[in-house]
Amino acid sequence: MKKNRIAKQLIKPLSFPPPICLWKWLADFWGYLTIIIFIVDFFYQEKNLIASTGSAIIYTAVLVIYVTNKEFNRWQQKSFSSHYLGEIFIILWSIILIFFVMLAIASNGIYQVRPEFYTTYITILGIFAISLNSKNLKQKKRKKSKKQNIAC
Repeated sequence: MKKNRIAKQLIKPLSFPPPICLWKWLADFWGYLTIIIFIVDFFYQEKNLIASTGSAIIYTAVLVIYVTNKEFNRWQQKSFSSHYLGEIFIILWSIILIFFVMLAIASNGIYQVRPEFYTTYITILGIFAISLNSKNLKQKKRKKSKKQNIAC
């Protein structure tokens, strides 16, 4: 009996992050790692790194899971608020894309942007656009329900 109480006291202080935080952390980790791998891949064209394809696939899958969980929570909870700005990742990916394209043009073909980078970029834009539309719809629904409550 005493061992069970001690075990419960040891386990109790361990608090695990909610699932949405875990997916946010994984999405950030794979996002930054994928960016780093794409940058290395861009400058070492002759190596043809397979890691860029694999990390891009994992990143987009984890991002889809995170955003799906976030949007589900947004629509299930009355007072949901997201403190994360997806715009920052969009701006970061856009800056890197512009840099890659300009350097590829300036290098007369020495550097080339991998198709996987374009695919990942477009996928991220699509995921962000869906999430932003969901957020806007939820805000409109909330405003509409507040107006109806006031009228009663």
